[in-house]
Amino acid sequence: MKNFEKNIDLFDAFIQGKLTDKEQEDFNQKLENNEDFKREFVLYKSILKGIKKQENQKIKQAAKALITSNKNQNNTSKIIDMSNQKNKPAGSRKFFLIAASFVLLAGAFYLFNSTNKALDLNQVMADNYTMESQFANDKLDALASSGFARGVVSDSAAMADYQGLTPEELEAKRLAEQYRIDTLTIGLKQFKKAKWADAKQTLYKYTQRYSEPVADYQTALYHYAKSAMNNGDYAVAAKSLASFLETSQDKDVNQEAQYELALCNLHINTKTASDMLSNIAGNNGHKHQDSAKGLLSIL
Repeated sequence: MKNFEKNIDLFDAFIQGKLTDKEQEDFNQKLENNEDFKREFVLYKSILKGIKKQENQKIKQAAKALITSNKNQNNTSKIIDMSNQKNKPAGSRKFFLIAASFVLLAGAFYLFNSTNKALDLNQVMADNYTMESQFANDKLDALASSGFARGVVSDSAAMADYQGLTPEELEAKRLAEQYRIDTLTIGLKQFKKAKWADAKQTLYKYTQRYSEPVADYQTALYHYAKSAMNNGDYAVAAKSLASFLETSQDKDVNQEAQYELALCNLHINTKTASDMLSNIAGNNGHKHQDSAKGLLSIL
């Protein structure tokens, strides 16, 4: 962390979008190739977030007291000849760095205290978790084109397995299948509209009633878990995500579920969350590898 003070201005310029294209490219390459630089940047961003929180009012008060104290000392100290231009920037820079260092160190103290409250989980979730799901849209598109339940020409082919049934029995089968697909569709539409509580209830009913087709069951189970997670029911979400991962073969969804399971465990068991994030951070093919590394640096 020896370069932390020197890098503060660079971090600020990057966050505020003041770097040139070349400087931004160099910055991103340094983030990718220099672990110390990356840790310092994650720490600085975390400190900035921490300063915004209510408990950091204490930091502001302490910083104000420091500034007042410095002014009082200046009032009672020997007058410096301001015509000596070497003294002015040196003294100003020195005081700024003392104040900035005090605030940053105080922020780090509050933010990285050993209690879970010091690690602002709400902010962590906001920065690292997406409530929406692209897979919901894909599945809704597939359900909308389902021929068996929608009563189109392809029904006869879809019903081939039910040869020998009476027309009444075939209609009963069709209605049952229609109900199943409608239940899943309604649950996913509720999820898409961010009606998390409604989606959770609908998709839970689906998972309890249907286990086939497997792909539809897994879709319902995954989005049930995310609905619970979005509702703050982290224990329920973690259990459902773990069940989903036991059988799912979809790599893209699995990587999302693995990462989300780790985030759930931040609220349940920090050690378990840390172990999960370590596994993700060590997987070069994982889409959330960098995010996992960043979270590990503040746990």
